[in-house]
Amino acid sequence: MRCSVIEPQSTGIGGDCFALIQPKGEGKIVSYNGSGRAPMAATPNGLERNLHAIPLTSAHAVSIPGAVDAWATILRDHGKLGLDTLLQPAIKAAEEGYIVAPRIAFDWKNAFDKLKNGTNTERYLLPHGKPAWPAM
Repeated sequence: MRCSVIEPQSTGIGGDCFALIQPKGEGKIVSYNGSGRAPMAATPNGLERNLHAIPLTSAHAVSIPGAVDAWATILRDHGKLGLDTLLQPAIKAAEEGYIVAPRIAFDWKNAFDKLKNGTNTERYLLPHGKPAWPAM
């Protein structure tokens, strides 16, 4: 869950969650599909008048997030700790900062032009107005 802070584009609370779990001592694998849903009526023209395609950067391009519900379901079925305990490393990373992995720094650098135009992305993802660079 720490990845939701450190790699929000990959595993954030506003996204999806897919998991394959093999409970200890069992041979079977259990799958969880925490993908988001979209209403059946969510057509481009139904969302906005004269919209013929949904831009990738539009809020309409994402589904209703399913990650948090999937986490709760997995914890209910297999967990020993609650979200309050399991989210502590993510909370700490969000409050105190974290080392940016080289792959994430690469992604942020390549998406710089898009990120600098976001509402809050500069504040959270572009320290001092520049892409983060990993510590070596």
